[in-house]
Amino acid sequence: MAQISAKTCELCTEQSGVFYCYECQHALCGLCRSKHDKISSTRGHTVTSIQNVDLANFNTRLQCVSHERDFLFNCAKCSVLICSKCVTTTHKDHSFSEIEEMVSKERELATDILLQLKAKIENILDLKENVKCNHLSKLEKRNISHIDKQYSRVSSELENILLEKHDITFFMCNTKLQGDIKCLYNVPDSPKCVQIEPFEKSLFYKDVVAYIQSKAGESICQYCADKQTTVERIQKEQNACEEKLNGAMERDKEEKILIKKINTLEIKVEEMKYVQNILDD
Repeated sequence: MAQISAKTCELCTEQSGVFYCYECQHALCGLCRSKHDKISSTRGHTVTSIQNVDLANFNTRLQCVSHERDFLFNCAKCSVLICSKCVTTTHKDHSFSEIEEMVSKERELATDILLQLKAKIENILDLKENVKCNHLSKLEKRNISHIDKQYSRVSSELENILLEKHDITFFMCNTKLQGDIKCLYNVPDSPKCVQIEPFEKSLFYKDVVAYIQSKAGESICQYCADKQTTVERIQKEQNACEEKLNGAMERDKEEKILIKKINTLEIKVEEMKYVQNILDD
Protein backbone atom coordinates (compact mmCIF):
# COMPACT_ATOMS: atom_id res chain seq x y z
CA MET A 1 0.00 0.00 0.00
CA ALA A 2 1.04 3.60 -0.60
CA GLN A 3 1.65 4.97 2.87
CA ILE A 4 0.47 8.31 4.20
CA SER A 5 3.09 11.02 4.52
CA ALA A 6 3.68 12.53 7.98
CA LYS A 7 0.54 14.27 9.23
CA THR A 8 -0.14 16.28 12.34
CA CYS A 9 -2.66 15.05 14.88
CA GLU A 10 -6.04 16.57 14.04
CA LEU A 11 -7.02 16.99 17.72
CA CYS A 12 -4.03 18.58 19.41
CA THR A 13 -2.47 19.90 16.18
CA GLU A 14 0.95 19.61 17.82
CA GLN A 15 2.13 16.01 17.78
CA SER A 16 2.66 13.87 14.67
CA GLY A 17 -0.17 11.48 13.90
CA VAL A 18 0.71 7.81 14.38
CA PHE A 19 -2.84 6.43 14.23
CA TYR A 20 -5.72 6.97 11.85
CA CYS A 21 -9.46 6.81 12.58
CA TYR A 22 -11.46 5.79 9.51
CA GLU A 23 -14.78 7.15 10.79
CA CYS A 24 -13.40 10.50 11.91
CA GLN A 25 -10.91 10.53 9.04
CA HIS A 26 -8.37 12.05 11.41
CA ALA A 27 -4.74 11.39 12.17
CA LEU A 28 -4.21 10.91 15.92
CA CYS A 29 -1.16 11.02 18.17
CA GLY A 30 -0.76 8.44 20.93
CA LEU A 31 -2.24 10.65 23.68
CA CYS A 32 -5.23 11.78 21.63
CA ARG A 33 -5.86 8.18 20.57
CA SER A 34 -6.34 7.29 24.25
CA LYS A 35 -8.81 10.18 24.70
CA HIS A 36 -10.58 9.25 21.46
CA ASP A 37 -11.14 5.67 22.67
CA LYS A 38 -12.68 6.86 25.94
CA ILE A 39 -15.43 8.90 24.29
CA SER A 40 -18.60 6.85 23.94
CA SER A 41 -19.47 8.15 20.44
CA THR A 42 -16.03 7.29 19.04
CA ARG A 43 -15.15 4.26 21.14
CA GLY A 44 -16.31 1.82 18.44
CA HIS A 45 -14.46 3.53 15.57
CA THR A 46 -11.90 1.69 13.50
CA VAL A 47 -8.40 2.92 14.38
CA THR A 48 -5.22 1.59 12.81
CA SER A 49 -1.57 2.55 12.40
CA ILE A 50 -1.26 5.43 9.98
CA GLN A 51 1.40 3.43 8.12
CA ASN A 52 -1.25 0.93 7.06
CA VAL A 53 -3.50 3.49 5.39
CA ASP A 54 -3.36 3.96 1.64
CA LEU A 55 -2.79 7.57 0.63
CA ALA A 56 -5.39 7.23 -2.14
CA ASN A 57 -8.07 6.33 0.43
CA PHE A 58 -7.17 8.94 3.02
CA ASN A 59 -9.90 11.36 1.98
CA THR A 60 -12.52 8.78 0.98
CA ARG A 61 -15.94 9.92 2.14
CA LEU A 62 -17.31 7.36 4.62
CA GLN A 63 -20.70 8.98 5.22
CA CYS A 64 -24.00 9.04 3.42
CA VAL A 65 -23.90 11.88 0.90
CA SER A 66 -27.64 12.56 1.17
CA HIS A 67 -27.92 12.69 4.96
CA GLU A 68 -24.30 13.15 6.14
CA ARG A 69 -24.60 10.27 8.57
CA ASP A 70 -22.38 7.25 9.11
CA PHE A 71 -23.10 4.17 7.04
CA LEU A 72 -24.78 1.47 9.12
CA PHE A 73 -26.21 -1.10 6.69
CA ASN A 74 -26.00 -2.48 3.19
CA CYS A 75 -29.12 -2.27 1.01
CA ALA A 76 -29.44 -5.72 -0.58
CA LYS A 77 -31.80 -4.46 -3.29
CA CYS A 78 -29.65 -1.50 -4.43
CA SER A 79 -26.21 -2.89 -3.44
CA VAL A 80 -25.21 0.37 -1.74
CA LEU A 81 -24.33 1.41 1.78
CA ILE A 82 -27.04 3.28 3.65
CA CYS A 83 -27.35 5.25 6.87
CA SER A 84 -30.10 5.18 9.51
CA LYS A 85 -32.00 7.92 7.70
CA CYS A 86 -31.92 6.01 4.40
CA VAL A 87 -33.65 3.05 6.08
CA THR A 88 -36.77 5.14 6.71
CA THR A 89 -36.68 7.28 3.54
CA THR A 90 -35.13 6.50 0.15
CA HIS A 91 -34.61 2.80 0.94
CA LYS A 92 -37.76 2.24 2.94
CA ASP A 93 -39.10 -1.33 2.74
CA HIS A 94 -35.88 -2.54 1.11
CA SER A 95 -34.14 -5.55 2.59
CA PHE A 96 -30.77 -4.76 4.16
CA SER A 97 -27.93 -6.56 5.91
CA GLU A 98 -25.01 -5.81 8.19
CA ILE A 99 -22.06 -4.19 6.45
CA GLU A 100 -19.65 -6.70 7.99
CA GLU A 101 -21.65 -9.64 6.63
CA MET A 102 -21.82 -8.19 3.12
CA VAL A 103 -18.13 -7.21 3.04
CA SER A 104 -17.10 -10.68 4.16
CA LYS A 105 -18.76 -12.14 1.05
CA GLU A 106 -17.24 -9.38 -1.12
CA ARG A 107 -13.76 -10.21 0.20
CA GLU A 108 -14.22 -13.87 -0.70
CA LEU A 109 -15.38 -12.92 -4.19
CA ALA A 110 -12.48 -10.47 -4.61
CA THR A 111 -10.04 -13.19 -3.55
CA ASP A 112 -11.42 -15.53 -6.24
CA ILE A 113 -11.20 -12.76 -8.84
CA LEU A 114 -7.59 -12.07 -7.84
CA LEU A 115 -6.70 -15.73 -8.39
CA GLN A 116 -8.36 -15.63 -11.84
CA LEU A 117 -6.44 -12.47 -12.77
CA LYS A 118 -3.14 -14.03 -11.74
CA ALA A 119 -3.95 -17.13 -13.81
CA LYS A 120 -4.64 -14.94 -16.82
CA ILE A 121 -1.36 -13.11 -16.28
CA GLU A 122 0.39 -16.49 -16.51
CA ASN A 123 -1.44 -17.16 -19.79
CA ILE A 124 -0.31 -13.79 -21.13
CA LEU A 125 3.30 -14.60 -20.23
CA ASP A 126 2.99 -17.82 -22.23
CA LEU A 127 1.45 -15.85 -25.08
CA LYS A 128 4.40 -13.46 -25.01
CA GLU A 129 6.77 -16.37 -25.46
CA ASN A 130 4.65 -17.59 -28.37
CA VAL A 131 4.90 -14.13 -29.96
CA LYS A 132 8.69 -14.19 -29.65
CA CYS A 133 8.95 -17.67 -31.14
CA ASN A 134 6.70 -16.91 -34.11
CA HIS A 135 8.13 -13.45 -34.87
CA LEU A 136 4.72 -11.81 -34.98
CA SER A 137 4.22 -8.16 -35.85
CA LYS A 138 5.23 -5.29 -33.61
CA LEU A 139 1.56 -4.29 -33.34
CA GLU A 140 0.60 -7.71 -31.92
CA LYS A 141 3.52 -7.57 -29.47
CA ARG A 142 2.50 -4.07 -28.36
CA ASN A 143 -1.14 -5.12 -27.86
CA ILE A 144 -0.17 -8.12 -25.76
CA SER A 145 2.19 -5.98 -23.64
CA HIS A 146 -0.61 -3.46 -23.10
CA ILE A 147 -2.99 -6.21 -21.96
CA ASP A 148 -0.32 -7.57 -19.64
CA LYS A 149 0.15 -4.14 -18.03
CA GLN A 150 -3.61 -3.75 -17.51
CA TYR A 151 -3.93 -7.16 -15.86
CA SER A 152 -0.89 -6.51 -13.65
CA ARG A 153 -2.18 -3.07 -12.60
CA VAL A 154 -5.68 -4.28 -11.70
CA SER A 155 -4.28 -7.36 -9.96
CA SER A 156 -1.92 -5.22 -7.87
CA GLU A 157 -4.70 -2.77 -6.92
CA LEU A 158 -7.06 -5.57 -5.95
CA GLU A 159 -4.33 -7.19 -3.87
CA ASN A 160 -3.83 -3.91 -1.99
CA ILE A 161 -7.58 -3.47 -1.49
CA LEU A 162 -7.81 -6.94 0.09
CA LEU A 163 -5.24 -5.80 2.67
CA GLU A 164 -7.60 -3.01 3.73
CA LYS A 165 -8.99 -3.89 7.17
CA HIS A 166 -11.71 -1.24 7.26
CA ASP A 167 -14.87 -2.75 5.77
CA ILE A 168 -16.42 0.42 4.36
CA THR A 169 -13.16 1.59 2.80
CA PHE A 170 -12.66 -1.85 1.30
CA PHE A 171 -16.18 -1.88 -0.16
CA MET A 172 -15.87 1.56 -1.75
CA CYS A 173 -12.43 0.92 -3.26
CA ASN A 174 -13.48 -2.51 -4.51
CA THR A 175 -16.61 -1.03 -6.09
CA LYS A 176 -14.52 1.56 -7.95
CA LEU A 177 -12.27 -1.17 -9.34
CA GLN A 178 -15.13 -3.31 -10.67
CA GLY A 179 -15.33 -1.33 -13.92
CA ASP A 180 -11.71 -2.14 -14.77
CA ILE A 181 -12.22 -5.79 -13.82
CA LYS A 182 -15.25 -6.10 -16.13
CA CYS A 183 -13.23 -4.63 -19.00
CA LEU A 184 -10.57 -7.29 -18.51
CA TYR A 185 -13.18 -10.05 -18.60
CA ASN A 186 -13.95 -9.01 -22.20
CA VAL A 187 -10.34 -9.66 -23.23
CA PRO A 188 -9.86 -13.21 -24.66
CA ASP A 189 -7.32 -15.47 -22.98
CA SER A 190 -5.42 -15.92 -26.23
CA PRO A 191 -6.03 -13.05 -28.68
CA LYS A 192 -6.21 -14.43 -32.20
CA CYS A 193 -3.28 -13.32 -34.30
CA VAL A 194 -4.36 -12.27 -37.77
CA GLN A 195 -2.53 -14.16 -40.52
CA ILE A 196 -2.03 -12.11 -43.70
CA GLU A 197 -2.61 -14.13 -46.87
CA PRO A 198 0.13 -14.05 -49.55
CA PHE A 199 -0.32 -11.47 -52.31
CA GLU A 200 -1.63 -12.98 -55.55
CA LYS A 201 -1.14 -10.72 -58.60
CA SER A 202 -3.72 -12.50 -60.75
CA LEU A 203 -6.42 -12.18 -58.10
CA PHE A 204 -5.47 -8.55 -57.56
CA TYR A 205 -5.79 -7.78 -61.29
CA LYS A 206 -9.17 -9.50 -61.44
CA ASP A 207 -10.37 -7.44 -58.49
CA VAL A 208 -9.14 -4.25 -60.18
CA VAL A 209 -10.91 -5.11 -63.44
CA ALA A 210 -14.09 -6.01 -61.57
CA TYR A 211 -13.97 -2.70 -59.71
CA ILE A 212 -13.42 -0.72 -62.92
CA GLN A 213 -16.29 -2.59 -64.57
CA SER A 214 -18.57 -1.66 -61.71
CA LYS A 215 -17.69 2.02 -62.24
CA ALA A 216 -17.51 2.15 -66.07
CA GLY A 217 -20.49 2.34 -68.44
CA GLU A 218 -19.12 -0.30 -70.88
CA SER A 219 -17.85 -3.81 -70.38
CA ILE A 220 -14.08 -3.93 -70.14
CA CYS A 221 -14.04 -7.65 -70.91
CA GLN A 222 -16.06 -7.11 -74.14
CA TYR A 223 -13.65 -4.37 -75.14
CA CYS A 224 -10.72 -6.73 -74.52
CA ALA A 225 -12.47 -9.47 -76.57
CA ASP A 226 -12.97 -7.10 -79.54
CA LYS A 227 -9.32 -6.13 -79.44
CA GLN A 228 -8.31 -9.78 -79.34
CA THR A 229 -10.42 -10.50 -82.44
CA THR A 230 -8.75 -7.64 -84.30
CA VAL A 231 -5.30 -8.91 -83.34
CA GLU A 232 -6.17 -12.42 -84.58
CA ARG A 233 -7.44 -11.04 -87.95
CA ILE A 234 -4.29 -9.01 -88.47
CA GLN A 235 -2.20 -12.08 -87.58
CA LYS A 236 -3.99 -14.15 -90.24
CA GLU A 237 -3.44 -11.43 -92.86
CA GLN A 238 0.23 -11.30 -91.97
CA ASN A 239 0.53 -15.07 -92.32
CA ALA A 240 -1.14 -14.95 -95.74
CA CYS A 241 1.23 -12.23 -96.92
CA GLU A 242 4.21 -14.21 -95.74
CA GLU A 243 2.97 -17.27 -97.68
CA LYS A 244 2.59 -15.20 -100.88
CA LEU A 245 6.02 -13.71 -100.41
CA ASN A 246 7.54 -17.12 -99.87
CA GLY A 247 5.78 -18.37 -103.07
CA ALA A 248 7.08 -15.42 -105.06
CA MET A 249 10.59 -15.99 -103.74
CA GLU A 250 10.39 -19.65 -104.76
CA ARG A 251 9.21 -18.71 -108.26
CA ASP A 252 11.96 -16.15 -108.57
CA LYS A 253 14.49 -18.78 -107.58
CA GLU A 254 13.14 -21.22 -110.20
CA GLU A 255 13.18 -18.47 -112.83
CA LYS A 256 16.83 -17.75 -112.11
CA ILE A 257 17.67 -21.44 -112.44
CA LEU A 258 15.87 -21.63 -115.82
CA ILE A 259 17.62 -18.50 -117.08
CA LYS A 260 20.94 -19.99 -116.06
CA LYS A 261 20.12 -23.22 -117.94
CA ILE A 262 19.01 -21.27 -121.01
CA ASN A 263 22.26 -19.30 -120.98
CA THR A 264 24.22 -22.52 -120.71
CA LEU A 265 22.31 -24.06 -123.65
CA GLU A 266 22.82 -20.94 -125.77
CA ILE A 267 26.56 -21.12 -125.16
CA LYS A 268 26.58 -24.78 -126.22
CA VAL A 269 24.57 -23.96 -129.35
CA GLU A 270 27.10 -21.25 -130.31
CA GLU A 271 29.96 -23.65 -129.78
CA MET A 272 28.29 -26.28 -131.93
CA LYS A 273 27.65 -23.72 -134.68
CA TYR A 274 31.29 -22.70 -134.62
CA VAL A 275 32.44 -26.29 -134.86
CA GLN A 276 30.01 -26.90 -137.79
CA ASN A 277 31.32 -23.88 -139.68
CA ILE A 278 34.84 -25.20 -139.37
CA LEU A 279 33.84 -28.57 -140.66
CA ASP A 280 31.98 -27.04 -143.60
CA ASP A 281 35.05 -25.10 -144.67
